[in-house]
Amino acid sequence: RGRVPQARRAPLSPAAAAARARRTKALARRRRTTVMLFLAFTLGAVVAAVGGLAFLWAPGVPAVLLSAYIAHLRAQERRRFAFQMDRRQAEVAA
Repeated sequence: RGRVPQARRAPLSPAAAAARARRTKALARRRRTTVMLFLAFTLGAVVAAVGGLAFLWAPGVPAVLLSAYIAHLRAQERRRFAFQMDRRQAEVAA
């Protein structure tokens, strides 16, 4: 909807295209990791439901890993945002 059609978009420099490709790969890797951890949690929940209290730890391990991974990603994005804002302020000041 809000996207510019391909014909009107300005061509990217090779450096910008490479940066976009790296960012796309990183986002895909994050998405895959998050999905796999969520599926492991779901499978652990099923195992705990079938196996009873003895397997209550099964969904807990992936849940802790998923929570830690999300916290890691949020910290990473916060640092990235702060770096970009510092760079923009430096450009404006120059």
